[in-house]
Amino acid sequence: DCFFRISSKAPPLRLQSRTSGVAKAEGVAAAAPAMPTRAARRAPGGRVVVVAACSLVAVAVLSQVQKVAPSTETFVSPASSWALSAGRSSGTALRGATARAAAGETDSEASDGSFWGTLRVMASGLVLCAALLGPPRLSGSLEHPGLTAGPEPALAGAYKGGSFALGSKVNKDPLSLLQYALPLEDLLGGKEKVQSIRALQADIEYVKSNVPVRLWDKASQGSSDAAKAVADPTSRKDILALVSADRKPQVEAILDKLQKDEIPKLVRGIEKGASVSMGTVKDEEAFVSLGEDTKACQELIGQIEDLMIPAGYTTTVPAEFSNLPRLNGRADIEVTLKRPEGSTEKKYQKDEATFPEAVFTIRVDGWSSPVTAGNFVDLVDKGFYNKMTIQRSDGFIIQTGDSGAAQKNGYIPPGETKVRKVPLEVGYIGRKDPLYSETVDEAGLVGRPVRIPFAVDGTIAQARVEFDNDSGSSQVFMFLFESDMTPAGKNLLDGRYGSFGYTVSGNVFLRQIKEGDLILSMKVTNGLDRLVRP
Repeated sequence: DCFFRISSKAPPLRLQSRTSGVAKAEGVAAAAPAMPTRAARRAPGGRVVVVAACSLVAVAVLSQVQKVAPSTETFVSPASSWALSAGRSSGTALRGATARAAAGETDSEASDGSFWGTLRVMASGLVLCAALLGPPRLSGSLEHPGLTAGPEPALAGAYKGGSFALGSKVNKDPLSLLQYALPLEDLLGGKEKVQSIRALQADIEYVKSNVPVRLWDKASQGSSDAAKAVADPTSRKDILALVSADRKPQVEAILDKLQKDEIPKLVRGIEKGASVSMGTVKDEEAFVSLGEDTKACQELIGQIEDLMIPAGYTTTVPAEFSNLPRLNGRADIEVTLKRPEGSTEKKYQKDEATFPEAVFTIRVDGWSSPVTAGNFVDLVDKGFYNKMTIQRSDGFIIQTGDSGAAQKNGYIPPGETKVRKVPLEVGYIGRKDPLYSETVDEAGLVGRPVRIPFAVDGTIAQARVEFDNDSGSSQVFMFLFESDMTPAGKNLLDGRYGSFGYTVSGNVFLRQIKEGDLILSMKVTNGLDRLVRP
């Protein structure tokens, strides 16, 4: 059962060429996952009066049901699904009562459950209306300020054991996910050994999770715990014990910066936010400033964790893929886009300002996917994507990299005639090295969390031919997260497509990207020295 199925006749998940529409045996006709049209947003509502009124209408309608047409499967929430199921059952009971009445049976002879049936219909109507008219949802993020409504963000502050991909609460912070993707537990002796740095990481994320909902007491507690962790001699000793002697001065310098500069900024920002009225200009200023400050702390802690990876460590890659570029570590890619000439689309926007160009940064992870990340960084460094267009942007996927039929839809190295292909490569939590050439289903690992889950806007992954796991080349796609359609940790992408990084800045521009937008440039701004070419 496909979780995003709109109807029973919905097409299966499939890939195809953006140029020819069919897979070609001699090349790579790859594309990102196909996705049915997104269901309409739920209308605001949820008042008790509205629900009650709709329930009464539902009762009146269902009580007059004579015939019910076959149902069509529609993507709804679990509550809606239950209500529809209950409503259909009640409708069946009503049809049966009508048939018995036509046969001359009395109500008492037919059933003594009409009262309970009516109650069930009313309950079904209540649940259905509550599900369909649920509370309004307003969006907002630390990078793109706005009002937030609904439950507080589920960040890693609640996942001190590093569990982040499954369950009712899901980590949607790309920086946190990248930190938890580091194989520290596997390389340094288990969770207990790395508890000191993971706890510091969780303290900052606890601040970040409570700022948007203005829970200043909790945010203050998180900043206080972080301040104690970097100042306490025992805690610092535990952190320094995880790095080699030659790297200790670097880590000490970062801890000093956290202690003297960055965490005090957090404390002052939280105090300012707590002292002003919510919804005011000063409140928004505090919100934006804290977003920048928490991100700065996360970046510094991430640097410490990266320094904990032993010098010379490399992820094991099968010998059959030794002819491909690989990335031993991480790299940052800066992407600059603009609208094509003659475009009538609006300029890119951030807050109230407009920009002729959209600039964002992708961080790719060679620890989790050395070959996929290495292939991408190599192509970026060669200028392969410069002046190429965005070939797909549909609210679910942003895709590029199709070189055209003449180049067999992929990358052909100079002097060669065949497309350079990369395997399906997926890193899993609890496995030191990635899994190659097998999907999660084929490997029997369904339910095992991946290191780079499709859980946030701007997850970057390798496109491939539908029935050929090892057919990736130059085509990549960025996934746009939508919890209703593709729930994190429970979707059909994790373990089936090779995700290898996240957009870590400029995310506000992602949903403004249109098909046909021009890639002015992609360039490696950090980590090129970690690229190893064959």
